[in-house]
Amino acid sequence: MKKSTIIMIFVIYIASIFAIGFFGMKVKVYDEVKYIEKIEMSVEAERDEMFEFELLPDRDKTTQNLVYELTIYYTKYSQEGTFFNEETQEDEIRQYLAMIFVPKIYYDTGEEGSSAEGITYSVSNKKLIENRNVEMKENGTLINYKGKMSYFININPNSNGKSGSGAIVHVFVI
Repeated sequence: MKKSTIIMIFVIYIASIFAIGFFGMKVKVYDEVKYIEKIEMSVEAERDEMFEFELLPDRDKTTQNLVYELTIYYTKYSQEGTFFNEETQEDEIRQYLAMIFVPKIYYDTGEEGSSAEGITYSVSNKKLIENRNVEMKENGTLINYKGKMSYFININPNSNGKSGSGAIVHVFVI
């Protein structure tokens, strides 16, 4: 190699070090953690007449979560269906009414999502689940097997979010 070629390579090398040092490189985050800022809920069922769903004007006093009220007309719209009983290991015919919660998730980055991924659903009255009166699935499907009851469903982010990032649904089954 000629002396001028070696000097040219050295100059380009030093110039690139200064250029990157001055302008910098863009840092790319591969495992970005997005925190949920707010969860808004809606409900879908086979027919819109099966339920009433409304957002209440006041937030929960302790958690600052949004509060919704869901009234389900079980006695009027319930259907018969076949379900597998894990205790007896047999199919049984039961009355039921099913619906699904559809979340709209707002992240702290300003993005919006509609996936149930990243949130958990829990029924406040565990006896209703133990007695197989209510079934709440991970994807937001709610199945009621009995009428004339009331309970709460807490919807919270899996990751730590700010105060008031979840939702509370007060369910009345009539």
